[in-house]
Amino acid sequence: NKDNQKMWCELENLLSNVCNIVPDGIVVFFQSFQALEIFITFADLKRIRQKKPLFIEVKGGSDRLLGDYQKSIESGTGSILFSVM
Repeated sequence: NKDNQKMWCELENLLSNVCNIVPDGIVVFFQSFQALEIFITFADLKRIRQKKPLFIEVKGGSDRLLGDYQKSIESGTGSILFSVM
């Protein structure tokens, strides 16, 4: 649906702008893995990755993801984590 695509692109723009403002870590929670996958389909993640390292939770995720996210923040580069709540 085109309206949904517009919404996901607006979310991408918002997150890109937030990356400019927040110096450390950002966590974005999605309501489901399906919503996360749809967002990834419509978003231009290159824009976000140019600003901060990006970590994306996968089904059956691992503790390593959170550790890598934490290390990225501590290194001073900041990071952004897409997760499912």
